Amino acid sequence: MNLHSIRVKVSFPIVILGIAVLSLIIGYTHLINLQKNALDVQSEKFIKATSLALNADRDLYQAKVAELNLVTHTNNIEKYKAEHKENAAQVIQKLKQYLDLLTDYPEIKNEFRSFDATFNAWHNASNAHMADKSEAKQFESEQTFADLRVRLDRAGELAEKTSEQEINKLSEKIESTKLMMLVFVIIILLIAVWFSYIIPKQLTQQINYVTERINDIASGDGDLTGRIQVTSQDEFAELATSFNGFLDNLQQLIRDILEQSKELNTLGAELSKVANQNNSVNQALGQASESIVSAVHEMSVASREVAGVAQQSSSEADNSLNLAQQGLTAVANSSARIVSLSQNMDQAMARSTELQQSSDNIAKVLEVIRAIAEQTNLLALNAAIEAARAGEYGRGFAVVADEVRTLATRTQVSTNDIQQMIEHFATSVEQSIKAIDEGKQFADDAVGSFTQTNDVLNAMQSSSTKVNDMAMQTAQATEEQTTVADEISQNLSSLNDQTVEGVALARTTEDVSKKMEQLTDELNRLVHRFKV
Repeated sequence: MNLHSIRVKVSFPIVILGIAVLSLIIGYTHLINLQKNALDVQSEKFIKATSLALNADRDLYQAKVAELNLVTHTNNIEKYKAEHKENAAQVIQKLKQYLDLLTDYPEIKNEFRSFDATFNAWHNASNAHMADKSEAKQFESEQTFADLRVRLDRAGELAEKTSEQEINKLSEKIESTKLMMLVFVIIILLIAVWFSYIIPKQLTQQINYVTERINDIASGDGDLTGRIQVTSQDEFAELATSFNGFLDNLQQLIRDILEQSKELNTLGAELSKVANQNNSVNQALGQASESIVSAVHEMSVASREVAGVAQQSSSEADNSLNLAQQGLTAVANSSARIVSLSQNMDQAMARSTELQQSSDNIAKVLEVIRAIAEQTNLLALNAAIEAARAGEYGRGFAVVADEVRTLATRTQVSTNDIQQMIEHFATSVEQSIKAIDEGKQFADDAVGSFTQTNDVLNAMQSSSTKVNDMAMQTAQATEEQTTVADEISQNLSSLNDQTVEGVALARTTEDVSKKMEQLTDELNRLVHRFKV
């Protein structure tokens, strides 16, 4: 049990008052017991003793009356003797009872040591007077009777006097006890009043001190460096210790908040900077996406044009193949028509001239295809560069651009092959024209050169077939290129939409970072109110 606790301090005056009340109860109980004992002594001893003394005196007087009746009357002598004897015996008996009651008072007992002698003297004188009715015996009887009554009166007086003395002693004892009780109660009350004043005063001072410290923190100064001094061992000491621990934790918390707030402020600034950069990048990416979409659209249009040219080249190649087949037919029939060869030579010359023009047209078409392939390759290279600038957003587009560049390269290679074939075909046409011209001049030698003409026409047929196949491949590749361009355009449109969303998100991030900076500034303002 902590004797320094507030409960003990507050209970101490109450305990003292309880002791005072208990002491009063015990004191008054003691006084009541004293008074009761005094009353008991008065009723059991002195009153009875006085009554016995009075009764003994009465019995002595009745014995005297019986004595006088016996002396003065001649009848009823035995009756008077019996009354005399009985009353005399009661006198001595009551006196013995009197002395037994007052045996605690030796002075009374000493006073009546000679009572028996006085009683015997009276009793003998009275008996002698009853036997001898002379005046001398009567005088002696009356004299001893008077002495005995004096002794009995003295017994009553001593009983009353002793009773008064006992009452006086008891009164003095009661007054002394009352005085002691009064002094004791006054001392206890003074102690209780002193504790009742000191303890609340100390508690009030401690409460005011703790209240002042709490008000210092709550008033706005926010000084967390001060601590409550612990000068006692009661509950306020525990409260002060706990409050100091709370201030330690709060101080550390404020320090941590200040540090985290600084870091949060730095992060907010970096986030705002990154948001601005992200916004700029997204805007640039959006512009680049729009440019790439336009370029891809143009490439798609160009691819469609290339496909159209390839279709035309295929048609021209078919025509060349048909012409070659016709030439073979003509050569096969040349033996039968050798006679009409001269007539048809002009027509052959004209057809050869048309074939040369067709070859020139195919060469022009191939030049267009080569230019388109080079433009497609250049566009694919530009798309790859823009995709590399776009970073993660342009990775898929870079793959598509690389594929387009590959297709354009293949188209260019195929065009070069076709060009070589056309050049070879042109040479063959020139040779055919020359042969026709020579055939016209040397119709007679036509049969001899038939085999050579047949070989040339077979070669021309093979070349026409290759030109047709290559034209078909060019058309197919161009269609695939157009499909890829359309897919690229769709992907770029989706990328552009995502870029727009990225710009919106970047603006939202920038707004959030600004809001976070404002909240961080407000938090710093609130936290800097505290002194740590």
